[in-house]
Amino acid sequence: MARNHPNKETMAFTPEIDERILKGFLSDQNSIVEELESEGFIRRAIFKRARDLGFTDQFMEQYRLGSTDVAIRQCLRCNSDFASMGPHNRLCPRCQAKA
Repeated sequence: MARNHPNKETMAFTPEIDERILKGFLSDQNSIVEELESEGFIRRAIFKRARDLGFTDQFMEQYRLGSTDVAIRQCLRCNSDFASMGPHNRLCPRCQAKA
C-alpha cells in the first residue's frame, strides 16, 4: 500500500533536524527516533544521518552526560556538518584523519 507522505529517506536533513537528532541521541535516543518517525522519517535514514554526523558509540558515551559544548558544526576544510566536541573541534573526523 502506498504511503501518503513524501519519502523522507531521500530528503536532506536540515540543520534543525540535525540538532534535534544530536540532543535526542544524547538524552533519549528512542524518543527522538519515534518522534522523527511520526513525522515521516525512516528509521534507517535517521541512524545513517547520526553515523554521518559522527555519533559513534565512543562519542555518545563520552558526551551523554550533558556537555554543553557538543554541537553540530561545519568542518572548516570540507564544509560538511559533524558532531563537534567543542569550539576547539572544527575539523570533521574524516578531515582530521587526513591531517
